[in-house]
Amino acid sequence: AEYMGSLNTLIDYNVFCGVGPHDKCVSQEILDKSQRVTIREYKKLLDNGNKCLLIDVREPVELEICQIPATVNISLPYNKLKYSPDDQTKKLILAIEEATISIDRGDFNVFFICKMGNDSQRCISILNNNLEFQHYGLIVKDIIGGVRSWAKFIDEKFPIY
Repeated sequence: AEYMGSLNTLIDYNVFCGVGPHDKCVSQEILDKSQRVTIREYKKLLDNGNKCLLIDVREPVELEICQIPATVNISLPYNKLKYSPDDQTKKLILAIEEATISIDRGDFNVFFICKMGNDSQRCISILNNNLEFQHYGLIVKDIIGGVRSWAKFIDEKFPIY
């Protein structure tokens, strides 16, 4: 093994990662309340027969651990969306078109979800500022608390990680 040197000073975690160490443990409020729904509100829409498209933006390996039924996985890691929003937006629009090919666009609700509701909010925030996405005419909402809220309020046996 080649010796690479030594570390003489501590690295600022926040500067190095671009976020604080708490961003995955604390629910953040990035979007306006009008752009978010509780998991109970989402479940009520489903139970009432509303057509809902649930987009889970987590990585596929996370969906192997747990997944809400009828979820469409469109992995949109925040760092990819932040630095290449046009490519990621095109990927999202194609996936939505494929998932809703037989449904009139105005006839369904689109929801984004992640583990805790932070990454899905970031995705919606970036997409709301993307002209191509705005032109598509979709209204999307974030599910507060992510899949963890499903485990807490809907299915207590739902695995969390």
